[in-house]
Amino acid sequence: MINEHWGFRVGERITVPGLWGEQMGTVIDFATMQGRNAGRVAHVVVYRLDDGRVSSDTPERLFRLNRNHRAYGGMGTQARAA
Repeated sequence: MINEHWGFRVGERITVPGLWGEQMGTVIDFATMQGRNAGRVAHVVVYRLDDGRVSSDTPERLFRLNRNHRAYGGMGTQARAA
């Protein structure tokens, strides 16, 4: 099992996109998915939201969301919420 991808680690708390803004989630796994038509391979980060739902997203998108949080020790998330 891969335990790190794009700098994300299993068990790490991350900011994830949600329908009503950003939410917090915990990385639980990494997966590779293949599209039915084009046959493209996509790598995804699988995470569990605080309310128990499980979802996934591309590591590139999650990296952009969490870049400020990592660089400034959490100020990015606080600044967006204010």
